[in-house]
Amino acid sequence: MATQASQAQSIQWSSYGINAILALVVASAANAIVYLVASTLDAIPETVLVGPMSLPITLFPVVSATMLGAVAGIIVYALLLRFTRQPQRIFMGMAAVVLVLTIGPTLTLGAPVEMVIALNVMHVVAGVAVVVMLTRSTYR
Repeated sequence: MATQASQAQSIQWSSYGINAILALVVASAANAIVYLVASTLDAIPETVLVGPMSLPITLFPVVSATMLGAVAGIIVYALLLRFTRQPQRIFMGMAAVVLVLTIGPTLTLGAPVEMVIALNVMHVVAGVAVVVMLTRSTYR
């Protein structure tokens, strides 16, 4: 009996690996740009402390958090490619749900409105970059 992967098109994992690296780079670079612009406009002031350690949001945690989210997306999409028949459709639905869920915590920071908007723009930018880069063709 043929596996799901052979029933449909064969997945080109080397292409997926390249797309995964591009997702990491593009999402991180795009969020770094958004952060730098927002920071220059004082939308993300260093005087606002967030998180359990009460630290300001700087470039390092922005890029680190972006990469962590991208890696999670890369793993999830790889699993969907391997074990489902409609990985792209499922992944896009999951990504939309995750994006909505990431907006909630930013609303409870007690941060200025401009900062909340900038953080949510970063969530959207990273999410779109990861989804677009990963869902590029990975089939033979």
